[in-house]
Amino acid sequence: MPISPRPLLARLLLASIAACAPAPPAVQPRRGPDPRRVTQATPPPQPPAAEPLPSAGCTDLPLPATTPNTRPMRPTKEQTELLVDADRLLAARPDQENDPAIRALARARALWGAGEWPEATRVAGEIAIAHPREDAGIVAAMLYLAGLNLLGSQIDPPRTSCHDELVSRLPILQRHYCERGEDRRHPSECYLLYKIERAVERGGGCTLPEKLDVPPSVAYARAGEWYLARAVQCVEATRLVRVSPLAEHCDDLAFYAVRAFMNVPDETRAGEARALLLEPGNGMLKSPHIAELPTLAPRRP
Repeated sequence: MPISPRPLLARLLLASIAACAPAPPAVQPRRGPDPRRVTQATPPPQPPAAEPLPSAGCTDLPLPATTPNTRPMRPTKEQTELLVDADRLLAARPDQENDPAIRALARARALWGAGEWPEATRVAGEIAIAHPREDAGIVAAMLYLAGLNLLGSQIDPPRTSCHDELVSRLPILQRHYCERGEDRRHPSECYLLYKIERAVERGGGCTLPEKLDVPPSVAYARAGEWYLARAVQCVEATRLVRVSPLAEHCDDLAFYAVRAFMNVPDETRAGEARALLLEPGNGMLKSPHIAELPTLAPRRP
């Protein structure tokens, strides 16, 4: 069941997580597949032994009691559209008793309609993680993200733990719905998840980063691997929805990878990052960074 893109939902989610997000993790140097053409389908990785639990204080607490003068909260336009998607799917599957995913989605929808947003969000998250191959799974995943956004930014007081839950659950949603190579059922939703991940990484954290007690060459190598992996992911995500990689700054990521590897110096890995930027099929030949590539020289020890 195709789900229409949600640009407004994306803006809400990105705005809610940009204020306080963890800094990009240190990525250990590794040798991966040739990133110059990211067109091969890759099998999904094996799931971890245990999934992260919901963050305490996000979906496990009821809403605070309202006073007589409290204005009732109404669903936003994008939340209403998500509920319409859920209603459409539920109407197409009337035999809910024999379909656990649909039965659970009906419960989440009823809870949402009753204003029980914490419980509705919790149930939607459980469906999204437990039923990734069902149509109900992707509908529930979008409702789950909308619920985390609502609880984390739209109620008073906002629940900051919902941001922690988003950060811990985002890789699971990406693994379940987006790591099927380029033959994916939900490209628009995967693009949204990618943009949320980038927004989290750009947040830079709410505390000062710890000083790295490693040699400069190791720090540059880690940075190069991190930027190169994100550049490959960026090109792949934009290709799925036919968005220019320049619009998402994929060229910046590839260029930063080249610059980091040249400071190791590791000209082999720098060449791989350079090839990603220069490959015509990746759509970045109009990047202003192309003219800057000849100026990058290996760092002297």
